[in-house]
Order: sequence, then structure tokens, then C-alpha cells
Amino acid sequence: MRMNARERFVNCMHFQSVDRVPYWVPVFWTETFERWAREGHPGKREETEEELFDCDRKAHIRLWLNFIPPFEERVLREDEEYVTIQSKKGIVEKLRRGIPDDSQMHLPLRYPIESREDYLRCRSRLTGNLEARLALLKNPGRHRDRDYTVSLRGSLDCGFYGPLRDLLGFERLNCLFYEDPALVEMMMDDRAELIIQMTEKVLEQTKIDWFCFWEDMAYRNGPLISPELFRRFMAPRYRRITDFLHRRGIDLIFVDSDGDISLLIPLWLESGVIGMWPFEVQAGMDVVKLRKEYGRDLLMIGGIDKRALARGKKEIEAEILAKVPLLISDGGYIPRPDHSIPPDVSYDNYRYFMEFLRNILETG
Repeated sequence: MRMNARERFVNCMHFQSVDRVPYWVPVFWTETFERWAREGHPGKREETEEELFDCDRKAHIRLWLNFIPPFEERVLREDEEYVTIQSKKGIVEKLRRGIPDDSQMHLPLRYPIESREDYLRCRSRLTGNLEARLALLKNPGRHRDRDYTVSLRGSLDCGFYGPLRDLLGFERLNCLFYEDPALVEMMMDDRAELIIQMTEKVLEQTKIDWFCFWEDMAYRNGPLISPELFRRFMAPRYRRITDFLHRRGIDLIFVDSDGDISLLIPLWLESGVIGMWPFEVQAGMDVVKLRKEYGRDLLMIGGIDKRALARGKKEIEAEILAKVPLLISDGGYIPRPDHSIPPDVSYDNYRYFMEFLRNILETG
């Protein structure tokens, strides 16, 4: 019996039978679409990809958990090579001129919170204004009657370490764990409370199928804080939210973090987070190995080395065949590249990847 996209996702993530595993489009750099347009690609958006390849539709309700009102986005200075801007999150950062934002590393020069006094002064902008935040969601009730899956997540700010790093900077935040732990606890408690308040309001208008945190708290050699700090500061706040979600009937709870998250996986599992992505291959993440280690305790999305898409069709086939047939036979896994598709991938290679993957998903 043919399933719709929502049924397929929910069954797959609960290790139940499906007509096939969900088939999702990747995420792309702006420069990638610019290259593909020159190579004959007919569209410029992810939604176009779903139509082109008959992929499973999905939608995301994105909470705004940062400053309300946001900072004014403006150019502070510029020269022939660089532009210095203030983002709506209050970060002053330097960008190379002429390169799309998502194709370069932003160089932060100043963060909006530099002291305890700064946080207390801005606290109401980070914890209040609930109605204004809800207005940004543009009627979540439109998803009430649907045949596609819907997630609830933030705008790269639904978490505890990653979002606080964007308020304070990496060095300042890591020092605060030791210099002013009470401030870190206050900030994390404030975030947990706001996430719960916002989620409660969304659930009054529609149901969601899965909830997503964002952290980006690891690099290729491991996490950016110790497991001990995670357990002391982050785990109780995670557990508060995951317990709330469980009471509301939401058990599919994921986190997005790049890098080598090997030491963090058991901590997230202990905290009620059962799914993760994108499993960055160049940081040593191996989804086949993780399935053998964690079995059905861990749900996974991603883990396909995006670099294979640039190398050629034989490499694409080898990468898919080494992972996908084994993992989809059991369930609890959706194959997807381990990060956004960069512009070194040709449109021909990308199209071959999508067609070959579709064939594997349909035939097993």
C-alpha cells in the first residue's frame, strides 16, 4: 500500500514497515544553485527539487528564540575586499565582498553579550515578547490537515551551547562555565522556559511529528566542551524539554550538530534526544558503525559523504551502496548528504546521485 510522506516518515522513525524509506532533497549552497543554473538546472529553491525528483515533502515551523525586537541589520563599514555588518542577532561580523553568505565563514568581531550586566539588560528581549515571536510563525495552523511531515525547530537558536556561543562568543562562553556558572545556568534556564512556552503555543494550533534542537558544538576532533560540563549544565535543561515533549505525545526528538559527536551521543540519549544528524564523514562519523554500536536506540539522518558527489558516478554508487541498503533494511534511518551540497558538485553528478539513491530506496 502506498504511503504518504507523513506516514512514511513516522513509520520509518519507529522502525515500522514502510513502502519505502523517505526520499529527501539535500540542502545547497547559493553558489551551487548558481553553478547548476549555468548547467541547465531549471529552478533555484529546495521546493523545486522536491517537484523535480518527486521527493517526500516536509515542512519546518521555525521558532525565533533570539532578540525581540531583533537588531537592525546594517552595514557598518566596507572596502574593496570586505563588508562589516551587524546581523539581526546582534553579531558584528566581517564578510568577503561578492561571496554569498552561506558560502563563506563569517568572521565575528563583536558579540551582543559581553558581561553579566549586558545579559540582564537584554534579558527581556531574549525571554519575552511572546506574541511578537508567535506572529513570525505565520499561522502554524495551516499545517493541521496534512499528508507531509512537520518539524518544530529554531532558526539556528533552539539549543543551549550553540545559541549561547552566538550571544557571547566561543571563548567567553567557555570561560563562563568556570567564572560565572550561575549566569550560564540562568541563560540556559531562560532558553528552556522560552522553548517550552513557544512550543505550547504552536501545539495549540497544530500537531508536529518531530522536534529539533541545534547545537553545532563539535569539530573534527570532538566536542567543544567536556562531557562533565554537558551533564552539569545542558542535560537538565534538555531533560526538562524532552519530558515536556513526551507529555505532549512527541517522542521523535533530534539534534543537529556538525563535527565528531561520538562523546556526545550517549549524553543526548540520556537526555531524551533519540535522533541526530548530519553525521559529518570528514569528522570521522560512520553511520554504519554507529548503527552497530547503538542499534535501535539511535535514529539517524545523513551520513552520506558529500565529497563523493564531486568525485564522480562510480564514487557516488560506492558511497551509497556501502551504507544505504544495510541501514534502510532495519529502519530508523534516512539517507542524506552529511552537509550542504557545495559548488564543486556538478548538476549532472547531483542528478545521478538523486536518481541512483531513489532506485536503491525503491528496490532495497
